[in-house]
Amino acid sequence: MSARQSAEYATAEKKLKRFLDAQTNVFQLHRELLDWCKASLDGEYDQRNYDVSKHVLKDVIAFEGAFDDFEVEFWNYAADIDGMRASVDSRVLQQGLADHKEYFFSKIEACVSILSEVVTEVSAVGLGWPFLYDLEESLEKLYDISEELIETDPSQMGSDLVLQLLSKVPPQRLAPLEVVATTTNIRRKVDAHLQSRISDVGMREAATALHEVLLDTYTEFERSNGDPRISRALEKCVGEIGRDFELFSPIRFGIYVGVANSFKDVISDEFTASLARQVISALFQCDIFLRNFNAWKEYSRDEEVTAVGDSSAALRDFQKAADDSIFDDDVRAALDDMAEDKRDFGERGKVDYSIFQSISNSVSEVCRQGLRFLSSLPRSVSSLLAETARDGVKSTIGALAVVWLFKYSELLISLSDRYAFFSWLKPVVEFIKTHAGG
Repeated sequence: MSARQSAEYATAEKKLKRFLDAQTNVFQLHRELLDWCKASLDGEYDQRNYDVSKHVLKDVIAFEGAFDDFEVEFWNYAADIDGMRASVDSRVLQQGLADHKEYFFSKIEACVSILSEVVTEVSAVGLGWPFLYDLEESLEKLYDISEELIETDPSQMGSDLVLQLLSKVPPQRLAPLEVVATTTNIRRKVDAHLQSRISDVGMREAATALHEVLLDTYTEFERSNGDPRISRALEKCVGEIGRDFELFSPIRFGIYVGVANSFKDVISDEFTASLARQVISALFQCDIFLRNFNAWKEYSRDEEVTAVGDSSAALRDFQKAADDSIFDDDVRAALDDMAEDKRDFGERGKVDYSIFQSISNSVSEVCRQGLRFLSSLPRSVSSLLAETARDGVKSTIGALAVVWLFKYSELLISLSDRYAFFSWLKPVVEFIKTHAGG
């Protein structure tokens, strides 16, 4: 490598590290904003906070989705995954843009604008939410470093081997558990899959009516002393559809409805014609309701074509690895919910697929953070591990990801060997093991 190439590579490394630091800091503060909104909806603060939170929550959620779209597409462009460079270049030409930099910069600019509007709206009504000024400052830094990074030649951002490994890590896909990285841990991403072909008002009204129907059906079913498996499935449906609409998940709801639907033959055989008709009619209305959500239709397509097998052992193993400070409590809570679903509903494909994809989402995010961090690291991984062991609290999420992947490498390789769903994991983890053990 020539002196000029070395200098360019070093400059790209610094930009990459600044981008990763700015990105995770924004998501840390964004988490505080999200938690404040959710607490307001739960009645923790006063009416004014409640009203504002209900109004801005949609923008808060939209930011995560918009930034995730930008991030995945940009890194796929950098590594040229699935011909992404040619695809983006074609879109640039179609849209009459100057180059890929203008294309990506418009995306990050749109992301920043979403949260900037939230900051302005909250400040305008005189609410002193304590984290807003820090969030505004972190957004400005992210905006600036994103512009610099987008202008960098993607080929300078890390070794060919790291980029090849990044290309093996699957993107997060629709599932009950999707995650995002903050400065210190991996947390659960708030559900952002409410886009539908019906107006927002219409979907809210439908959800309210459906909740009443399901609650009445569940109450009648409980009085009949019916099959407890069906009762649990209906109870899950009632609980999800009864959530505040901003926090409702069509994917979780669809899984519970699918499980309840699998008992239709038992319902018809076991109960009076009147009660059986009531349950089947309620589930039919649930199916109609779900057809309006794009996320559920996409998730269903993936679930139908993927045969994954029994998820029990994989979930038990991953729960051990997730009992670590790199994962937030909300991730562990989601895994506990999945374990409960697995116990309640047994060998049902929808539940197994939801577990496998949720585990994959969690591990893939850790792998991305670890590999990106290594691509910006100007020193040995072994010295990094030694420093992290001494002072883990001050480590960045990338450093913590590398440590976690090394610590649980044998378990992760075992998952890769046992399940085709995780076959992509082995080369990534072996790369981390080799470099961390040096």
